[in-house]
Amino acid sequence: MKRPLGTKKILLMGGTTEGRELFKTGLPFVYSAATEYGAKFVRRGPDENLIMSGRMDESRMLELLRTGEFAGVVDATHPYAAEVKLNIQRACETAGIPLFRVLRPPVGAGSGHGVTVVKSWKEAAGYIERANGNALLTIGSKELHNFVSISDFKTRLYVRILPSSESIATCERLGFPPSNIIAELGPFSESANRSHLEKIRASILVTKDGGQEGGVPEKLAAARKHGAEVLMIARPSPCDSLADVSSGSVTDAWSWALSLPGVEREPFGKSERRRAARTRRIRVGSRESVLAVAQARSVIDAISICHPEFEFELVSMKTKGDRFSSLFPSSGISSERQIVKGMFVKELESALLDESIDLAVHSLKDISLEGNPDLPIVAYTAREDPRDAAVARISLRETPSPMIQALEAASGQEAGGIPVDLSGFIAGCSSPRRRVQLRRAAKCGTNPVRGNVLTRLERLDSGDWDFDFLVLAAAGLIRLGMRDRIDLFFPVETIIPAAGQGILACQGRAGEDYGYLSSVNDPISSACAAAERAFASATGGGCSSPVAAYAKTLGGEISLLGLYVDEERDIYSRGMLRGSIEDAKGLGERLALKIMFGIDDGGRKDE
Repeated sequence: MKRPLGTKKILLMGGTTEGRELFKTGLPFVYSAATEYGAKFVRRGPDENLIMSGRMDESRMLELLRTGEFAGVVDATHPYAAEVKLNIQRACETAGIPLFRVLRPPVGAGSGHGVTVVKSWKEAAGYIERANGNALLTIGSKELHNFVSISDFKTRLYVRILPSSESIATCERLGFPPSNIIAELGPFSESANRSHLEKIRASILVTKDGGQEGGVPEKLAAARKHGAEVLMIARPSPCDSLADVSSGSVTDAWSWALSLPGVEREPFGKSERRRAARTRRIRVGSRESVLAVAQARSVIDAISICHPEFEFELVSMKTKGDRFSSLFPSSGISSERQIVKGMFVKELESALLDESIDLAVHSLKDISLEGNPDLPIVAYTAREDPRDAAVARISLRETPSPMIQALEAASGQEAGGIPVDLSGFIAGCSSPRRRVQLRRAAKCGTNPVRGNVLTRLERLDSGDWDFDFLVLAAAGLIRLGMRDRIDLFFPVETIIPAAGQGILACQGRAGEDYGYLSSVNDPISSACAAAERAFASATGGGCSSPVAAYAKTLGGEISLLGLYVDEERDIYSRGMLRGSIEDAKGLGERLALKIMFGIDDGGRKDE
């Protein structure tokens, strides 16, 4: 946006939710983030030249402030950035520039009820050293060096960091194994936190008191339900007062900035009219099922955090896939193959083309592997739990039953492809991928069943259908708040998921600006999706073919596990490859050649 000539600017030290909110108010802020990764979430159009990235010490800040361009400074950095806050405060005092500090309310969870508060990083490391079990560190990468003194940190500590090259490099330099690095972009829901805790069997969750904006309530709730202890590092003491510093909320900071001498003010009501004119209405398309709507709303909520100026309209519709499922709730293989690839998304794609909607949200595994250049996937969300899950009839939980006992026994087995013994029972599922793997890995029979998640659960609990338990995607149950219905998570090494399972895809129109999706797009999911879908496409997979693929990142690398099945020729072949995350698509194609034709990475055919 153009700034009036002679208008003084305000230096906004950001990289946080509060910083992004202030930058969008339209005041003449110059936004500064410590990293390029942090700056990209506010980078947009004409404001590009008002954004800086790179760490600044006191002398660099002082040099910038002495240019005479700034009427004041707003410190919206993280509550734990004590050194940065002190540098900002000293630079402002030396330059004679007024400073406002945004205060983020703490959660304030004191010790007790599963929470232990410690005063320092050193004290936290000592606590973990004395404790037993694995720990999940959700503190970012900057302070991880405080924990490498723990004697067995390489086996016990798992770190969750931003998926930036800088953060990953820090973890690798400190010696954390790639398998212990979870590089994902938040915000993290309670279910996502709980999934991470369960995956690593954590007995301790380590966090800072980053407040509601830092997702602390969701961490506390997940740890409580998982049965893990929370180790919370207390906030650092306030900086020594070197100057009179105003402080308060984001709204207080906005009012303070507007009152600074030299900052352009608009007549009362004009800024509100301009802001209303800038408001953009976005129509988001979704299937009309409860799960699809919940998924679309989760994407809308995530966008709204960074773009409160947008208005959203949810447009839901029944698709051919939904109608087919309701007409044929239980069908054989011949009719099953009538479900063509993309049947669940065709109406939404038509609505995009005729501009009835602006964006469509799908389960990625529902989108055709061929793709449509006119309707590209413009964002991939952070992956929910990718595993398949077994759900038993509710009535069987009331009294001990062989079905429940078998599932409980299977849930205690380790991952790694160990077969799960469910022989003698019948699984309800229509996915060829699940059917062929269940028969081999779980030794159970299968019967087809269709319908949305809630419909399938109703049929299961009625007892009128010929199956003992359902097999569903864990992600869907978790997004519906039904994690408690899950009796068994099948390890991905035992039942390999469908390509893209657990990832939501945002589909748009070619040539349009979808920059606002940067807040929901997850680069790790994007890379994993590219590898998995390339493998599925190269093997001829799709909705009706028993092909499976699952990728995960290991530092700067990606590993891909794949399954190729040709039932007519009695071929059942699994394999795994690892490669650079930048070559995710090529990795998928190479694994397909290896599994189908025995061709290795060098183009040689196995003897």
